[in-house]
Amino acid sequence: MYVRFCLCFCFCLSLLLAVEEEDNSTPIEQHSNQTLSFIPGTGSLYIYTTTMTTEQHTLNDKLTFTTQMEWKLFCEVVSQDNETTHLRMTWYDIAAHHKGPGSQHTYDSTITEKQDDPLLGHFAAFHGIAIDLTWNHASQSITAVSGGKKLIAAINARKPGAFGEAGPLNTPATHLYNNEALTQLWKNIIFIPRVAAEEITLRTPVTGSLNRTWNGNTYTLTLPADQNSLPVILHKAPAEVSGEITHVNGSGLVHIENGKLKKTEGNLTMHISLTALTQALTQVNTIRWSFVHVEDLKE
Repeated sequence: MYVRFCLCFCFCLSLLLAVEEEDNSTPIEQHSNQTLSFIPGTGSLYIYTTTMTTEQHTLNDKLTFTTQMEWKLFCEVVSQDNETTHLRMTWYDIAAHHKGPGSQHTYDSTITEKQDDPLLGHFAAFHGIAIDLTWNHASQSITAVSGGKKLIAAINARKPGAFGEAGPLNTPATHLYNNEALTQLWKNIIFIPRVAAEEITLRTPVTGSLNRTWNGNTYTLTLPADQNSLPVILHKAPAEVSGEITHVNGSGLVHIENGKLKKTEGNLTMHISLTALTQALTQVNTIRWSFVHVEDLKE
């Protein structure tokens, strides 16, 4: 169960971490009139939540797994020039819960006693870690994130490898939290409505793209009009796990008030048909996420 859940968890996150690089020279006139502005020296509290539900069907079995994650973050406007704003995002509370058949896991940073959950305990590494985000004024988007190495090192320190080798969490941590992956994640958390439809290029293990179509401050996510599926390879040969994604349907919204990001949210549902060796497996995955402004701490 643990391996199958981790595959699903990493796959779902990889979809959230997948957004096409934008041209930083794109003039603001091509975007919505809802833009973000930042004042150096100010800071705000935000809560980022994600809920992932997987219904897994194999032979006569149906298994349901649900994972909830909540990050409480402090966003500080560190500096600004004519082209960019430098933001610093610090994790100060983290909670995560996973429930499935015969399995329940919890991590909560507000609990003082030591927690060493085998599935979610690595989230303790996030507490107090800060990453730096670059907001480009012309494109009105996140264009770079740094600090991923600190996060990966903190995760590895919790489960070090033997004899100087990389620990068991190094590979998934490096895939999910390197600077490029964090940049793509935050591009999908802090963003503004657009006038034109966008093509969102997906990362490995998926090949292809999704369309994000805007209507004011709301959007929908769909497969391209000429496609009804996307190929996916979760594990390469000799023990290949591969298949296709179908029935993709998503939506979301962005709420901006007086130049401040108040809320972004979205949801995405997809069907995944996989073949692992000779075993067929079908998943229905639903992901819901939100990034909500709580309060301002500096003015």
